Amino acid sequence: MAESSAPSISAPEVAIHLTDDGGVCKLVVREGTGDIPPLHSRCIVHYVGRLAGSGSIFMDTKEAGSSGQPVTVVAGRDSSTTERGLHLAVSTMCVGERAHLWTASSYGYGARGNFSFPTIPPDTDLIYDIELLDFEPPTEGKSHSDMTFEERLESAERRRLEGNELYKSEQYEEALGRYSVALSFVDEDLMIQVQGFHYDKAIATRVPALLNSSACHLKLGDYNAAISSASQVLTEQPGNAKALFRRGTARNALGQTDAALQDLAAAKKAAPGDPAIARELHAVLKSMKEQRQAGANLFRGLLDKEDAKELYSDQEEEENEERNVSTREKDGHSGGGDGAPQGFFASFMQVLCPFIFGRPKYHEQ
Repeated sequence: MAESSAPSISAPEVAIHLTDDGGVCKLVVREGTGDIPPLHSRCIVHYVGRLAGSGSIFMDTKEAGSSGQPVTVVAGRDSSTTERGLHLAVSTMCVGERAHLWTASSYGYGARGNFSFPTIPPDTDLIYDIELLDFEPPTEGKSHSDMTFEERLESAERRRLEGNELYKSEQYEEALGRYSVALSFVDEDLMIQVQGFHYDKAIATRVPALLNSSACHLKLGDYNAAISSASQVLTEQPGNAKALFRRGTARNALGQTDAALQDLAAAKKAAPGDPAIARELHAVLKSMKEQRQAGANLFRGLLDKEDAKELYSDQEEEENEERNVSTREKDGHSGGGDGAPQGFFASFMQVLCPFIFGRPKYHEQ
């Protein structure tokens, strides 16, 4: 197979960085026409691929040994273990465009390389000369059982992104429908079948869809559903700050202040600089303080002066709860166990019962 000079692995300054880490760079050699392919389109391309270090060609789709036919690359496919840089690049091209592409090994064949065709040594950067001939938008119609893992994940991701756009335009019911369809492609049955790389890719789509579903439920006032969606995230990621925040917010709306306080204290520990979490936590603590004050006022006329003094002294201790939250966070407690705050009713009745039913009599020893 003939070899020709390859571009330097160091992409020129005029090259476009397609990733934040600079691992994929593209330089347009010839402009194309029309629109870029929709996400997960089947793109028909010809390309020459080279090893960056030696310039050796590992693939030339126009060569007889490669059948001479163009190949199909899925635009934006991120669930593949190989050549993610190539999939990303075609998602930015127009039909007829030709470009040079530089990809770090992590966007090519990774640390393992590839020992079948094409042969790629481990940890090898790659260079492509690629041309987009045409593309076909993604199509549906298959049952879930007939889809490959990649097809299911891509279908889920498209629905999730559609839901995000609907959410931005405040169409919460419609967005929730998109998220629900997305989750049907990455359901619990799929999750128990995958592991490692594939599990990580699936969870990266499933968790945002669940979090966004919880946000929609909050906007629609369906607080129990918001709790359910957030709890599913916390099953996989117990320290997820967004899930803790949204579940705590929903619990507070339902009057479950003790449980809300535990969630929000844990959320603040996970994301200490988040102002929304701080505001909601303050609102819960303020609500608990007002509940205690209202309860104390209700029974104020039933108590004599000395008993009232003891009751309100206990109330002042309860009002220190906000300061105690920070202390529990430093000690590693986010709620529950001996460090969990008591419910208002339980703590109030502990104080009030001796005044209603009488104090126990103690005998001197």
